[in-house]
Amino acid sequence: MADAQVNISKFNDWHKDLDLNELLSFINLNTYKLNKQLVAESAGFGYGALKPKNGNPQLIKAFEKFEEKIVKDLIASNLLVDKETPVSSVKGGVNKNCSDPVLVDDMNKTNKALLKRNAQLENEVFSLNKKIAALEFQLKTASEEVGRHRETIQVINEVNGVL
Repeated sequence: MADAQVNISKFNDWHKDLDLNELLSFINLNTYKLNKQLVAESAGFGYGALKPKNGNPQLIKAFEKFEEKIVKDLIASNLLVDKETPVSSVKGGVNKNCSDPVLVDDMNKTNKALLKRNAQLENEVFSLNKKIAALEFQLKTASEEVGRHRETIQVINEVNGVL
């Protein structure tokens, strides 16, 4: 198990360079909460550290404080709609306080579908970037091995008098 402060440092290092658009991909658009599993994976610590039971209490507190701040910032920058805003004040919404229905904007459904697809694609990009990093490491390792084999072949040829 990692030191509690190490995980907090990893978390702080992870989010300090991300802008709001990047952080939006880690937000569950139904609950307006950060996806703990995605955050833990991309920050480089185990998901268990964020679980309320047996987790890291200091990390959980820092996570919740950051989550609250980010949601407020996303709402302030109009990347998220405030849940406290009455639906009737949103263009194309339904006024639940009166008996007359208001036409629901079809663009809202389209936007939700696009946001969902965007989140799926960003998850795919994230996993593909991890695969690319692993393949680059394998390529580097293979290149080093080729260099060693080349030297071995040269020595064998010198011993046999080929050169």
